[in-house]
Amino acid sequence: MTPIHQKLIHQKTRWALLLIVPVLIGVVMYFFARRAKEENESVRHTLVVQLTLERLLFCLDHAETSERAFLLTGEDRLLGPYQEAVPQARRELASLRSLTVDNPRQQLAVLRIVPLIEQKLAHMEENIALSRGTGLKGEELVQRIDRGELLMDSIQGVAAELQTQEDRLLKQREVEFGEGASRFTWSVALGYLVLVVAAGSLYQAVKRYSRQAAEAEQSLSHLNSLLEQRVRARTASLQASEELLKTFVQHVPAAVAMLDRQMRYLQVSERWVSDFSLPNEGLLGRSHYEVFPDLPERWKSILQRCLAGESLKAGEDCFERADGSQIWLRWEVRPWGSRDGKPEGILIFSEDISAHKRLEQALRGSEQELRDLARSLLTAQADERRRIARDLHDDVTQRLALLSIEIGKLTAEEGCTGEPRRVLVSLQNQANQISVDVRRISHGLHPSVIEDFGLSMALEEFCDEFSKAQGSPVWFEGGIDEEGLSTEAASSLFRIAQEAVQNAAKHAGASLVHVVLRQEQGNIQLIVSDDGAGFSADRDQLNQGLGILSMKERIRMVNGTLTIHSQPGGGVQIVASVPFSKNSYETANSPG
Repeated sequence: MTPIHQKLIHQKTRWALLLIVPVLIGVVMYFFARRAKEENESVRHTLVVQLTLERLLFCLDHAETSERAFLLTGEDRLLGPYQEAVPQARRELASLRSLTVDNPRQQLAVLRIVPLIEQKLAHMEENIALSRGTGLKGEELVQRIDRGELLMDSIQGVAAELQTQEDRLLKQREVEFGEGASRFTWSVALGYLVLVVAAGSLYQAVKRYSRQAAEAEQSLSHLNSLLEQRVRARTASLQASEELLKTFVQHVPAAVAMLDRQMRYLQVSERWVSDFSLPNEGLLGRSHYEVFPDLPERWKSILQRCLAGESLKAGEDCFERADGSQIWLRWEVRPWGSRDGKPEGILIFSEDISAHKRLEQALRGSEQELRDLARSLLTAQADERRRIARDLHDDVTQRLALLSIEIGKLTAEEGCTGEPRRVLVSLQNQANQISVDVRRISHGLHPSVIEDFGLSMALEEFCDEFSKAQGSPVWFEGGIDEEGLSTEAASSLFRIAQEAVQNAAKHAGASLVHVVLRQEQGNIQLIVSDDGAGFSADRDQLNQGLGILSMKERIRMVNGTLTIHSQPGGGVQIVASVPFSKNSYETANSPG
């Protein structure tokens, strides 16, 4: 091959190389530009997902703030932001699902957050419905607010995972983009060394890349602006919520104080100022410990526990005011807000129940006076019964016996025959019957057999006499060791048995009455049951009849218990129980 041919071939090869290198560089530039565009779109997609997620959380937070304000105040005007935020949240949720449909990992996170958001929205709707219906107050309101906070924490937890995935994906794309840029730089450098002719094409490619980078930077700047607006809006929302809470505390018709972490007053209600005799001016900003310098250590401990996150309350508690007077309070202390995992302060709710306590003490004193009066009446009644029974037995019965003897003497005299003798015998029999009746009445008024032979013998004798007098069977079952049973307790049980048996025969129309006396677990039990008409044991008539009231007062005087079981058509069962010890009675009736 001649040198001319070789030079021609070399020239053609050089031109071929000059033609091939620009083509290769162009291909490389094309793929890099395409890759840069894809990376830019990926970055933009990631930022859009993050922005959508932030908007979704903002809508939920805004809706929850409005819903909670409505629950606390009951004013419908506060639901305006809620009604706007809920549809927006649903739109943002739909947008988030469409943005993550091509990424299985993102889609999995979205599928986890969707039911939580639906539960949150349903929970807020249910709270609003209940507040408009029966109303939410006290512990139920607190539980439902806590439930809403738990749902919101779960949503934010899943959102944080999705945000972490997006950040990791963004960093990965940045690394890949950096590696591509490095390869592009080496390719451009190599192409620049071998071909200056490709400078124009390279310039155009760089220009296109710069334009894309500028667009990406502009897009990023726009997203940053949106994020800043989001931060400002959320800050304004939190400030509005805090102002709303302060307004609520100031005007609520109860004693409420709002304090920060350092126990400085942020807001107080008018009732708080009046209940604790505090000045109207200059209270806000002052320390609670400065306002109440003599606050007991017990209260300081309660406040510190609540600042740590606990919620405490008491049904009644005594508190000393600044002027030295004491009041009774029903109080509750709860933390509010959350910053760095700790409450921003506490809310103190209190209610002055001093009037209620005074009324309760007055009622207790009146009740004690009535019981003392009843005890005195029953004691006087027992003494009077004892006196009448003694007069009947010692005087009337003896006189009737003497009369019967005198009549008997007349009938025994000679010449007393025929009609006069028959009349005298009849008079003697009547005197004897009257003596028996007087003895029975005397025994009913005060059965001396209790003191002489015990309660069991007295009840058995009473049941026999009542059966004979009324013609209806009264069965007695008993016979116990009565050592340690006081005379007062035995007398009370006897009177209760009398009242119960007489009621069964007189009011219930019973055909059979069963009286049982037994000892069980350190107590003496008297059980009187009948098969009469019965009544409803839960009706007010249990507290209306003088007989039942008398039974209750008698058993209370000896520190015992009385239970009545009955139902219409099912008869009546009365169970009286007293302690098997005289000391119990003495303790129950001791002063104070």
